[in-house]
Order: sequence, then structure tokens, then C-alpha cells
Amino acid sequence: MIIRGYSTKQFAGLKNLELKFDENLNVVLGPNEAGKSTIVNGMVSTLFNTIRVGDRTKEDKEFKRRFMPHPEGDFIDGSVHIAHGDEEYVLRKEWGATPEVSLVMPDGSIKKDEGSIEDIMKELLVFGEETYRRIVFAKQEELKDAVQRMTSHNGTNVEIGDFLRRTVMELDGVSLDELEGKINDQLEEMYKRWDVEREYPENNRGINDPYKIGRGRILESFYKKEELNQQLKDARKRELELEDAYNRFKELEKRLSAVRKRKNELEELEVDIRTRQKLQPKIIKLEKDIQELKDIQRSWPIKENRSKELAEELEELNGRLLKLRREQELASKAGERERLKKRLDDIVATENELRMKQEELKGLIGISKEDLDLLEAESLELRELQMVLNAGSLSGKLVNSPNGVDIYFSEGFDEGIKAAEGEQFSAKGILTIKSSDGLEIRISAGEKNLEESAAKIRELKDGIDSRLKYLQLESLQEARSARSKQTMIEEVCNRLDERLKILLGDDSREGLEKTLEELKGLDGLRDAADIEKEIDELNNKIIEKRVDRKSIEDTLISWKESFSSQDGLMDQMIDMSADVKLVEKELEGIKGLPEEFSEVDEFFAALGTAREDVEGVSASFYEAREAYVECERNLPETSFEELQTEFKSAQESFNRLLDKGEALLRIREAFKRTKEKLDGDTDKPLVQSMSKYMRILTQNSYDISGIGESMDVILERVGSVQMPIELLSTGTRDSVGLALRLALAENLLKDSKGILVLDDCLVDMDPQRKDMAVRMIREFAESHQVIFTTCSPDTASQLKGNIIEVGQA
Repeated sequence: MIIRGYSTKQFAGLKNLELKFDENLNVVLGPNEAGKSTIVNGMVSTLFNTIRVGDRTKEDKEFKRRFMPHPEGDFIDGSVHIAHGDEEYVLRKEWGATPEVSLVMPDGSIKKDEGSIEDIMKELLVFGEETYRRIVFAKQEELKDAVQRMTSHNGTNVEIGDFLRRTVMELDGVSLDELEGKINDQLEEMYKRWDVEREYPENNRGINDPYKIGRGRILESFYKKEELNQQLKDARKRELELEDAYNRFKELEKRLSAVRKRKNELEELEVDIRTRQKLQPKIIKLEKDIQELKDIQRSWPIKENRSKELAEELEELNGRLLKLRREQELASKAGERERLKKRLDDIVATENELRMKQEELKGLIGISKEDLDLLEAESLELRELQMVLNAGSLSGKLVNSPNGVDIYFSEGFDEGIKAAEGEQFSAKGILTIKSSDGLEIRISAGEKNLEESAAKIRELKDGIDSRLKYLQLESLQEARSARSKQTMIEEVCNRLDERLKILLGDDSREGLEKTLEELKGLDGLRDAADIEKEIDELNNKIIEKRVDRKSIEDTLISWKESFSSQDGLMDQMIDMSADVKLVEKELEGIKGLPEEFSEVDEFFAALGTAREDVEGVSASFYEAREAYVECERNLPETSFEELQTEFKSAQESFNRLLDKGEALLRIREAFKRTKEKLDGDTDKPLVQSMSKYMRILTQNSYDISGIGESMDVILERVGSVQMPIELLSTGTRDSVGLALRLALAENLLKDSKGILVLDDCLVDMDPQRKDMAVRMIREFAESHQVIFTTCSPDTASQLKGNIIEVGQA
């Protein structure tokens, strides 16, 4: 089988790609990250991955993470064009939102059932999935890992064992494979669907979820034994259910008799109790009404006397209230006088303080905000100019001077100081040097015109001194202090003036003094709050007594409306007592309430409960009787004792089959040991192929002498010196890997046309070995299809063949 082509709309980073392969050598050339490995992954996924990809398994999550478009896109796909002999097939798969699979057959028909397609692909591929993944499509650096997996992975191990042997070994005319097949057939017949280690059906499918078909003899016997065990348990359960049903039926029968008796006894008393129920409340009401009339008769004269007393008390309290209100009015005027007096005192104090502050303000030196701001600005400018002058420092020394000529120096334009010979002098900004014979030299520091700055400084100093003198001040600091004090006193005057306006309001001081004079003569009165408190207490007493009197008067009016007078009340009491005697006469001869009940309601509640009990127990009784009959009908035809005997026999039969199965397993193990002895030299074809390729690659420097027990290659140098692969150079190790890869493929494919995918395994080889490796690959490609991926144009040029460029701009 070979691959004619591969295409995809999108797979990982691939977009709208279509490749066609020759039946011999194909070189996929492209830079790193061009998608060469992704193309190989796409072909492998299309050939072997199921279209159902979930989110549970680690493999499914990894598949989605590696190949689904990021960040957007909900599907990936791939199509592989396969040639098998003269027949051609096209397999297409799509993963994602709507997974699909299809296989175009040689006759043009299309299959879409994934199960059927998998069966067809197994026939076309010949070898299993793991063989293709680990040998045909494996990366060079993964080869040793693939070899190690041969001994542990069933899918590869069986096929590698096949091509290492490939010939049928005979023993006394009996085929070992045929004998092995018969042993395996018997084991399959015995253990099919049976987990030997757990001694239970596979996948925990016990008797409650049995396999319907494909059951081995042990499993069949197990199900029969378990089925009998279930029947045994069911028979026991039904017998116990029958016993429980009978006991419940008898218990309910006894209880039904008791509740019926109770109901009948209570129903015999029901008529008399209902009559008593009607008459007794009437007597109780009459007796209650008579008692109420007696209470009214006793209270009537008391309430009339109390009403008169309350009227007299209210008259006295109202007189006291009138006197208190007059005293309250006078106290209110006295309080107004005190408030007015305090207000006038505050006004006088505020006026005096305002007058003092105004006098203090007049005595201060007057300096305006504008004057102070101007002084501040000129002082700031003066400081800045002085800083400029001070930044330049000049110094000199009088070395000598002509006889009779005096030399003077000064800073800026100040008066000069006479200098002696050898004397040093200095200045900041401007240095002026003069001589007694008329010479004058002025030196400035830096490039700026410092003379103008010095002149401006003199001008500013004179202006500031003149302004301070006019204001009668010594310094800027004194000006600041004077202005601050002036501002503070002005603010105090403004606050006092505003307070005076608030105190006077719309009044004048003279008007307030006149009003105070009018309120004289109110001394010696109680505090208004005390008077107000006494008035509140007196009002509360008046209200209470009015409420009491109103309640008594309302009651007396009601009684008069009902009975006219106390005599009428007595007549009504006599009539009610006569009615009580008549009702008591009716109750004579009627059965009374049983002692167990204290009230009639308790009796009727018990009667209702008895009737409900009879109804409920009757229903339960008939249900229990039906259940008992049903349990009798449901008893199994085979008794519990008979089923016990059958189960014991089935258990013994099952144990015998287990013993027989264990014997077969021991036979298979003995056969395997014998076969392994016969297979001791089956790695010779692989060793010979590897040796051939290794000698070519290393120019007879290295040979393969064998393969170890764990499939480790035993490398031998000229002189029969074994060399561990770990000690070889990178190029030599790659040579071993390539030799092993070609040998495996050669022994695997034999004479059938097959495919081998190689990534760039020539990178670390020297030019001479690389030439030999290229020749070997080209020779291998004459019999088989090779797809070689590389990022090196030189390697592609050496290999020749069908060069397919990918990832080019």
C-alpha cells in the first residue's frame, strides 16, 4: 500500500493544502514551522484516528489542543488517496461540530459507516496501527523508544515477531502456529468474556447485565449458577413474604373486631349525648346571664355615688387650673424681661469692643496690599539679580605697580579699596580696578552683561529704601508684619459689626431699652417651667376623672335603656331562674357522659376516630387478605429445598470448568517456553539487514553483531570490539538509527510495495556518510515509497525525486 496524495481544508496550521506523491521517492521541502510535521500528523490522523473526539480522555484533549484551529474554527479535516495494487481508495475524515467519515471505493461507490470503513482499512493497511505509528511514520529520535515498545505493545510486538520469523517452523510435522492456534481456540472457548485475574465476567457484567452472545463455557456456567442462586434467593424471599402476609392478615382481623366493638358502644350513646349537648349550653348561658345581672344589681348604686363624687372633684380642679394659667402669663412676661436684658448687655459689649478695635486700627501705620505686593515683587527681582552676580566669582593679585601710582579695587561699582603689592583681592560678578593716574578697568564674570544687572540692583535698592522710608518702615519684614496686623484687626472689626447687626435685627438700642423699662415690677415670680409642669399634671388629673365619669355615665345610661330601673333588673333575674328549672327537668332520664370523657366534644371526637378506625382497618384487612392470596399464587413451582440441590450441582460444575481452564493456561505457558527456545535465532534476518546498511554507511568501520534481550542494538567495531551506542558520535548514532529503520522496513515490507516516512535524519552526518545515506535511501525508494521531510535545499537536491515545496512565500 502507498499514498498517492493528501489534502486538507484546515488542520492545525495547514490551510487549503493539496499534495500529490510519486510511488517512489518524495521530498517535502520547507523551512522550520512550514508544516512538514503537521502534514505527517494529518496523514496519520486521517488513517487511524476515530472521528468521535470527546473531552474526557487525555488523548482526545491533546488531539484538540494540537490540531484544532486557534483561536477560531470548529472543524479540521483530511483526505488520503491510497493505492493498493491496482485499486485506489480515497479516505476522508472530518472532526469537530459535525464529524464525518467516507471511503471512496475503487468502483466509485462511497461508504460512510465508520465500523465498515475500519474493517476495510485493516485489510488495506495489512499491519496494525501501532506498527505504522512506531515504525512507518516514526521520527528518527523516537526510533529507540519505538523499538523498546515492541516488547510491550501487542499491536507491534506480534507483527515484529512475525517478520522476524516469517517462516513456519515445523516440529515432527506439526505446525507450531497450528498447535498454538488450537490451544488459543480452546482457551477462547473456555475464557471468552471472562476476566481470569478477577474471576468475574469482563467489564463487571454479572448476572444483572449479562452478555447475550459470545459467552465462553466458564461464563455460561457462571451465569447458570448465578441464575439458580437468584432463583434460590427469590424462592426464599417469596416464602418469607407469604409468612409475613399471613401474620399481618391475622393481626388486622383481630384489630378490626376490636375497633368495631368500640364503635358500636359509642354509637349507642350518640342520641342522648347529642340531646345533652344541646341543653347543657342553654343552662350554662342562663346561669352566666343571671350572674351578670347580680353583678349589675350590686354595682348600680355604687356607680351613681361615684359619678357625683367625680363631678365635685372636677369643679375643684378646674378652679385650681384657672389660677395657674394667670400665674403662667405673668411668669412669661418676666422671662421675656430677662431675655431682653441679656440681649441689651450683648449689644453694649459688642459696641464697646468694636469702638476699641477701630481706635486701635487708626493708631497703626497704614500700608495697603498694593504697597506690600510691590515691595515683595521688587525684593524678589533684587534677590534674583544678586544670585546672577554672585554666581560669577573673580580674583586677582597686585604683583607690582609703577612708583608713585596707587591701585584701587572694588566689587561692582562700590568705592575702591587701595591694594598693596602682593595683596590678593576678589569680587563677585564685576571687578573694578582703578589707578591714581586715571586708569580704570572693569572685568565681568561670564558672557552676560553684568553691568546692566549691577545698575538694576542699585536702582531696585534705592526704590525699596525710598518706599520703606515713605511708609515709615525699616524693612520688608516689618512691612509684612504691619500689613498682617492691620488685616487681622480689620477682619475682627468686620465680624463685630456683623454680630451687632444680628443682635439688633430690626430694632434699635433705644427701643429695646424702653421696652425693658416697661417690664419692671415682675420680681418674685416662680419659674415658668415649674408652673408649666404643674399645669400639665393638673390637666392629666382632669382628663382621667372626666374619662372615669364618662365611662360610669355611659354604663348607667346603658343599664337604664335595658332594664328601666333597678326593679326592672330584679324582674328579669326572676324570669331567667324559672327557665333554668325547666331545662333541668328536660335533662332528667337522659344518659350521661361516660366517665372517660370530661366534655361532650371529647366523646364525639372519640366516636369519629372509632368510625375512621373501622373504615381504615377494614381497608387494610381486605388488602392484607388479597396480598396473602397473591403471595400464595406467586410461590415458585420449585421449592426452596429443590433449588438448593440444583444450585449445589451448578456450583460444582462451575468449579470443574475453572480447574480445566487453569490447566489449559498452564499448557499455554509451557508451549510458550518451548516456542521461545525454538525462536532463539529469529532476529538474524533483522541483524543481517542492519549490518548491510551499517557497513555501507560507515565504510565497513562498524557492524551489527546482534540485538539484546531488550531489543538493544549490539554494535561491533573492526577488531571485534563491542561499542555501547551511548559512546558513539552523534553522526554514528544517527547512522545506527537509519540502518535500523531501513532494516525494520525492509523485513516488514519484504517484496510488497509499502511506504516509509523519514524526517531529516542526515543533519548530523559528515558529507561522506551523507552521500552514502542518500544512495541507500534512493535504492530503498526503488522498491518502496519514501516520503522524506527536510528544511535543507541541499539535502533535497541530493535526494532528487519528487520535490514538494511547502511554506514558501
